[in-house]
Amino acid sequence: MSLINETTAAGVDYGIFRQASLPETEEEGQVVAFVDSGYAGCTITIAKFWRGNMRVLTHAWDHELGTREADLAVFNWAAAEIQKKYRVDVNESKKSRLRLLLAAEKCKTTLSANMMGPLSVENLQDIDVHLQLSRADFEEMIQPMRPKFEALLQRALAQSKISKSDIHAVEYIGGGCRIPMFKQIVADGFEKSISYTLNATETVAKGCAITAASFSPMFQMRPYVVHEVAMCPVLLAYHSSTA
Repeated sequence: MSLINETTAAGVDYGIFRQASLPETEEEGQVVAFVDSGYAGCTITIAKFWRGNMRVLTHAWDHELGTREADLAVFNWAAAEIQKKYRVDVNESKKSRLRLLLAAEKCKTTLSANMMGPLSVENLQDIDVHLQLSRADFEEMIQPMRPKFEALLQRALAQSKISKSDIHAVEYIGGGCRIPMFKQIVADGFEKSISYTLNATETVAKGCAITAASFSPMFQMRPYVVHEVAMCPVLLAYHSSTA
């Protein structure tokens, strides 16, 4: 059994299929930043790649910087609008809260590709809710996330001791990579255009599968060495029982 960080798995998916284009030595290696915006948090990993090797330089994360914060911002706005327009308090019913939260998530997804997003819920406490949210208003709602995101980017760069000019590419993955404001923050933070060569939703699973296959005697894999960094202490304890 082996454990692997999600962004490290994405790095495996990135590096193992680029062997021919990578330099031969670590000194000439390419530095790549991976930004993973998930539902529950955001993780940034900076790693160096050279032929047959990947060295993780740092991991930085914030477990309060997930896309669920954006969902909650839309939910709170919608709940206030429903209270004002229909005189209905959705917080009185857990079922109504859940249905409105699902509608808020759908509206947020729509706003990633459109300037206006509908938010509709039929038969919500005996009323049909139909609201419209603009991308500008949505981005205003999630502005409190901006300084936290920018601070996370700076922390990752500081921990890696790598300058922005030394970073070869920035790969953005996870559901949050579709939100225009998040994409702009990442591009501005690294002062580099974002690459989307990895499958945003499947790259972690692919990297885990490749790592698992490398440990299995049933598969023949080209040698690929991952030099991981432990950001948190790991304690192993064994308890023996006497008969």
